[in-house]
Parts: sequence; structure tokens; C-alpha cells
Amino acid sequence: MLNAHIRPRGVLFFIVGLLSCYVYGRFVFDAQVKFWLEKELSLLNGARVTIGELNTNLLRGELLLTNVEFGNPISPMRNTFEVGQINAQINVSPLFRKKLHISNMNVEKIRHWTQRQTPGTFDDQDFNRILPAALMDRASTGIYSGIRNELTDNPLRHLGQLGSGFTLPSRLGKFADKLSSVKHLKKILSELSEQELVWEKKKTELPSPAAVEGLKTRLFKTDSRRKMLSAQPELTPREELSNHILNIKLNLNQLQQLSQNVETEMKSTDHLLQKDISVVRRELGIPDTQHSDITNMIFGPSWLGLLEKLSYWIDFSRQQSPVGIIADSYGMTVMSRKGQRSVHFGKVGALPSFLLSHVTFTSGNSAQPDEITINGTCDNLSSDPVLLRLPTHLSFKADYPEKGFRNLVINAVIDHTGEVPKETLNVSIDAFKLTEWPVTQTPDVQITIAKALAGLELTGKSEGNKIDFQWNISLADTEYEIRSRFRQIEQSLGNMLAGLYSFDVQGAIRGGMDSLQFESQSGLGKRLAEGLKTEFRHEFGALDDAILQETKNLLPPIQESIAVRLRKLREETIPAFENTLKVLIPLETGSPATVPQTSSHPS
Repeated sequence: MLNAHIRPRGVLFFIVGLLSCYVYGRFVFDAQVKFWLEKELSLLNGARVTIGELNTNLLRGELLLTNVEFGNPISPMRNTFEVGQINAQINVSPLFRKKLHISNMNVEKIRHWTQRQTPGTFDDQDFNRILPAALMDRASTGIYSGIRNELTDNPLRHLGQLGSGFTLPSRLGKFADKLSSVKHLKKILSELSEQELVWEKKKTELPSPAAVEGLKTRLFKTDSRRKMLSAQPELTPREELSNHILNIKLNLNQLQQLSQNVETEMKSTDHLLQKDISVVRRELGIPDTQHSDITNMIFGPSWLGLLEKLSYWIDFSRQQSPVGIIADSYGMTVMSRKGQRSVHFGKVGALPSFLLSHVTFTSGNSAQPDEITINGTCDNLSSDPVLLRLPTHLSFKADYPEKGFRNLVINAVIDHTGEVPKETLNVSIDAFKLTEWPVTQTPDVQITIAKALAGLELTGKSEGNKIDFQWNISLADTEYEIRSRFRQIEQSLGNMLAGLYSFDVQGAIRGGMDSLQFESQSGLGKRLAEGLKTEFRHEFGALDDAILQETKNLLPPIQESIAVRLRKLREETIPAFENTLKVLIPLETGSPATVPQTSSHPS
């Protein structure tokens, strides 16, 4: 009888357990996994990631996600990407060790820049606290300050002043201290003023008439008395006289040399006036026509945008990967997440906490016009690359008809298996439509590449704090849009660019983040640089003459101050030393009878 009662209860408990597991797996487990994935993916993406539906089948190790939207960190109502479907094959056994191992994943139906229903930015303070600042955000605070001015100093800005004119004297006075000629004369004046004080003191130390009379009397006495001098051996009157003459001659030579040097330095001011023309142009924003290529300056904002995006990609991959240290067959992994640091030890080759062995990207088979055609793979995406000892490889080809992209090829390697992180990136696009690409946008001049057929080659690598990237953009069938408030300038720029339908834009950036070396060149930059010299030669010639004349007008007050001190040096100080010598030199070879009587101070 007891067994008869136990069996129905056992079967009932078993059925209730199965139903509970089914209900949990069907209605609760999927919701929990969805919430966890949305949170983790949002942290990785830097903006909200939403999943439409998530279905799991643990018995078969299957995971299905549909309508996954990756919000854009910059544009809240846009998705960087929207994925129609993700199928994943999960190994069940690592789950019991709290490890997620996805052996294979298929990503299908990828769309770009789709509209969101809700903002993708975070409004939760905890998320904002956890998310680290991306390098793209930090770039605006000065990480590229070493080259920012060089890249954004557009020589075409304020070009309209050539047509409208401006009040040069009032503008020139605001930065007069930056002019080489002014600085040069002020330096001469400062040094001459300091020397004037020194020589005035030395002039007062010259022997007075009374001292000369006393020395003359002692010099010709047969029983000359010796004078004891502090910290010096005893000197005879003749030795004392010789020292006076020697010191005065040395001082006189120095004074004469000082006078000659000041006069020579004053003459070199004319040479500095020519250099000041480029200084004034730069301060007024007028182009410097000495450049042979102005690619750096006209494409400066574009280059900065490219640098910041590349830096964001590098920093993003490093933020999400731990720093590793290898010791013999064991590895130590340091991961910074959620405002905390965690250290894990493990055996090299062990299964990491998270491993995505292989991902396949397929898209473009549907009839949706905004769907990107993609075929590619990603291998060895791991939370502990130090232990796995396999770098992450990303390779895919894509076409994007809506944007006119043709044969986009990207190959990237993220190698964080050692103590020094390394990244390699190679990108090529056979052809894409370039529209409304701004060359220069200033209040006076706006030059835009209205449309062109372009191609791109980008190669680069980063290791530790150093980067080395090179790129080449080729343009064909180029059409320009030129606008200016001044008709003459608009026509001149149109003449410069006439016939320039195709050209290359080449660039490279190398070095450490705190010492970047940037270089670039292009047919457009060379054409504009040459055009500034030819099309505006008359305007620039008149402007240079005006700058030269107005700069000269700043110099007379400083030159007069120098001249006053120089006259005092030549007419008062130098004669004082010369007159003293005229009195002392006869004493050295003559006799009291032949020595003229001095009745006043030589000065």
C-alpha cells in the first residue's frame, strides 16, 4: 500500500518538476539571458543594444536572436547596425563551469544607419559611471594638440580680405610683439640699457683728477712709499699706473666693440622685415604663398576625423580586452570592467571564460535596398586571449549599394596575447561615390567636392603607444562647387581647379600618441598652392608692400630710444675713458715736467 501511494506522488513531483523546468526555460530563462546580453552588449557598444526576440534550446545548444539593434553613441535616434538574425551554436558542458563557449555563429541581414524608436544613449547614471571614456571623446581635450593647429590652419581662410581690404595699422598693433623686427630691436634696446648701467658705474670708478695728481707725485719720488691693497700683493706706483692703463684700455675696447655691434645689429633689421610679412599674414589669416602643397591644411578637419575614428577603434579593442602577463606555462590576466579590476590566473591553453570560436557574416540576400551585402568571418574572439594564445582575426568583403560602395575589403588582427597590445588594419574600397566632401569652409570661401568616384587604400598597425598608418584616396570624375562673397575670388578659384578632374590624396601618421608625425600630399593641394601664387600675385604683392610699410612705421620709436643711448655711449662714456688714457699714458713714459696739469675730471 505504501508503494502504491509513493509512485503516484513521485510521478506527480516529476511531472511538476518537468513543467517547472519547461515554464522557466520557456518564459523566464530566455528573458534573463536577453536582459544580460542587452546589458553586456550595450557596455561593449557604448550605446544601447536592444534585442527583439531571444529563443534558446539548451538540449541542442542553440541560441536564436532576431532584430538586434546596435545604437549609435553619437546619434541617439540612429542604429550603427541592425542585424536581422543571429544563430549561435553553444557548447553546453562549459556552462556548468560558468563559461560560455560559442563554437559557431551566423550573423545575417545586416543594415546600416537605420532609425530607432527610442534613444540609444544611456540615461542611467550607473551606465555612465561604468562606461570608460572613449579615445574619440578624449581627442577633443588635447591628445592631438601637437598637430591640431597644423591641420586646421587653412591658408584659404579670410581670403576675401584681399577683395574687401582691412585697416592694417590697427590690426598690426595687436600682435606687434610677435614681429621679428620688433623683437630684435627691443632685445637690442634691453641689452643696451643694461650695459649703460654697467658702464656708468665703471665710468665713476675712473681715477679722479686728485687721484691722478697723487699718483703723479708718488710716481716720481725717489723714496716711493708702498701702498697695501686688500687681497693683493703690494704694488709700486708704477705698477698701479700700469694696471689702471691696462684696465681702461680693455674697457675702452669693449665699449667700442659694443658700439660697433649695436650698429651692425641695427642694420640686420631690414632682413627681418621680410620675414615679418609671413608672420603678419598668418596672424591675419591671409594665405602664405610659400607653400608648395597645402593638403595638410585644407583637409585638416577630415584628417582629424579619421584619426579620431582610428583611435576609437584601437582604444575600443583595448578597453574590452584584458592585459596579460605570461610566466612559464601560466598566464595572469588583468581585466578592468565596471569600475573594478580583477586578476585571473590560468594555465596557458585553458578554455577562457568567454570564447567565440567562429562567426560567419552573411547579408544581402533579401530585397531590402538598405541591406549591406557582406561575406566574412571572425575567429577567436575571447575574454582571455592571453590564455587562449590566439589573436582575433576579422576578415570580410562587403558591398553597400545604397551608399555606392563597391568591393569593400577589411582585414584586421587584434593581438592582445602578450604584454604589449598590437592591432593591424587593412582596408580597401575599389569604388564609392563621394558626395559633398568639404575641402574648405570659411566665411569667405567655400570649396566642396560636389561629387566624385573614389577609391581607398588604408594600411596600418599599432603597437603599444605607437601607431603607423598610411592611406591613399584616388578621385576621378571630380566636380567642384565653389562659393564666395567676392566674385573675383570665386572666378580665380574656378580657374585654379579647371581641368583637375582626377587626383590622389595620400597621407601617413606615425609615432607615439604624444609625438605624432603627420604628412600628406595631393594634386588638389599642389594646384591650390600654385594658384595662390599666380592668380593672386598682384593682390598679394600690394598686400606685402602695405605690410612692409606699416611694419616699418612701428620701428622708429624703438630705433630712437636705441639711438639716444648709443649717442650717450659714443659722446659721453667712450670720451671719458679716452681722456683718462690721455692723462695716464704720458705718466708711464714721461716726467712730471712733461706731464700736463689736470684741472678737472676727465668726464
